[in-house]
Amino acid sequence: MDKQNITVLRKILYAVESGDQVYGKQDYSCFAGVGANCSNEKAITIGAGQWYAGEAKELLYRIQRANPKLFKDMDNAGMEKDLLMKSWDTYAVTAESAKGQCIISIISTNLGKKCQDEYMEDQIQTYAKSIEKTYGSMPDSAMMECINVLHQGGFDALKRILSKTPEPYTADKIYTTLCKDPADSTPNQVGDYTDRQKAVISMIRNYAVTAERKEDAAMTKTEKAIRQMETWAKDDSHGYDQDYRWGEKGDYDCSSAVIQAWQNAGVPVKSGGATYTGDMKNVFLKNGFVDVTSKVNVATGSGLLRGDVLLNEAHHVAMYCGNGKEVEASINEKGTAHGGKPGDQTGKEFLIRSYRNYPWNCVLRYRGNIFSASDTEKKQNTVAYVARFTKDCKCYSAAGKTQAKMFPVIKKNAVVDVMKYTETVKGKRWYFIRIPYPNDEGFVREFVPAGYFKKLI
Repeated sequence: MDKQNITVLRKILYAVESGDQVYGKQDYSCFAGVGANCSNEKAITIGAGQWYAGEAKELLYRIQRANPKLFKDMDNAGMEKDLLMKSWDTYAVTAESAKGQCIISIISTNLGKKCQDEYMEDQIQTYAKSIEKTYGSMPDSAMMECINVLHQGGFDALKRILSKTPEPYTADKIYTTLCKDPADSTPNQVGDYTDRQKAVISMIRNYAVTAERKEDAAMTKTEKAIRQMETWAKDDSHGYDQDYRWGEKGDYDCSSAVIQAWQNAGVPVKSGGATYTGDMKNVFLKNGFVDVTSKVNVATGSGLLRGDVLLNEAHHVAMYCGNGKEVEASINEKGTAHGGKPGDQTGKEFLIRSYRNYPWNCVLRYRGNIFSASDTEKKQNTVAYVARFTKDCKCYSAAGKTQAKMFPVIKKNAVVDVMKYTETVKGKRWYFIRIPYPNDEGFVREFVPAGYFKKLI
C-alpha cells in the first residue's frame, strides 16, 4: 500500500472505532469494558483503534518498551505485573477501577498516542501482506475496504465477504457485498453495521490517494479547470439547460459550467459571487485572473493559451483548449435554453469544437497567487474544523443573498467541514462550509449563518 494510504486508513479506522465517524477525529483515551461493544466480549477494549484483549495487552507492552521509566512512574496499579501474569483474553477491569484509570492515563500520554499510531499502521501493513498473499494484488482502495472488514470481523468475515464479491476486487464492489448483510438472518455480521460501512466507503472515496489524485495534485488550477470542462463535454450525461444549470441533473449553461469548473479547480469564483456572463469578469478579476484581451488576436486565436476564458459579457462564454479548440455548453436539443431532456441528446449541447470568434470582447487568464485574492482563496480552501448542525439551516451560494440550489437546506446532525473563510453581511456572520457530495471535487461549498452548528474538532 502507498505510505500515504496507510496513514489515511489509520485515520479512517480511528474515525469509525472511536471518532464518531468523523475523518481526522479519534479518542486515544477510549476504554470499553467487558460487553460494551457486543455480548460475547470477555475482555477490555482500549485506545483510538479499539484494541481488544490480547491486542490491548500488546499496545501496553509497546508503550512500556518505548519508555520503561515513564511506564513505571505512571503504574500505580500493578499493570506491569498484570502484563506478565494475567490472561488478557479475559482481562475484565472497569474504567472506574484503579487499573482502568491507570490504563487510561498511560494510553493518553503523548507516548501512548504515538504508540497507538505506530501500532495501527503496523497492523495495517501486516493485514495488507496477508490479504495480498491470499487474494493477490488489488488497488489500494480495495485493500483498504478489505482491511476494514478484517479489523472489524477477522479473517473469517473477510473470507465470507470476498467469496461473494466479483473479481477484480474494488472498494465499491466490496461495499456492495457488505450492503447485503442486513438481509441475512445471521446476527452481528460486519455489514449489519450500516452506518460504519457507509462512513468507511465515503472516506475511502474522499481521502484515498490514487494515481489520478496524485496527478491531480500536481496539476495547476488552470489545467484542472480546463480538464473539468473537457470531461463534461465528453460525457453525454452532461447537456445544456438554464433551468437546472448547476449540475442538479447533470446539465449546465455556458456561464455556470465555466464558473463551476474553476470553483472545482480551487478558484472560488462561484462562492465569490459569479452567476452569469454579465458579472463573471468582475468576480474573476478579483480572484487571480487578468484581462489579456489586448495581448491576443480574438479573430484568429493567436496568442490564446490553454485555459483562457473566452467571454462575451452579454451572451456567451467558453474556454480555450489549445490546438485551435474551445469547449463550451452551447444549446439544448431543441435549439433553446429551456425545457430539454437532461444530458446531451445531440452530442452538441456540451461540446469541444474548433475555435471561433463568437465574438469575444474579453479574454481572462488565471495567474493565481501573485494577486491579492490569494489570501481569500487560501482561507476558502483551508479547513478550520469539523462541525455538526444542531438544527436545520438554509444554505446560500452568496452570503445572505442567494439561497443555494444544490443544498437549499442542510439538515440537523449533518457533519461538514467549516473553512477558515467568513463574511459579515449587515452585521451577521456567515461561515463558508464544505459539504460531502459525489461530484468531481467530492464537495459542494456554500455559506451558512452563525448559530446553527457546533464544533466537533
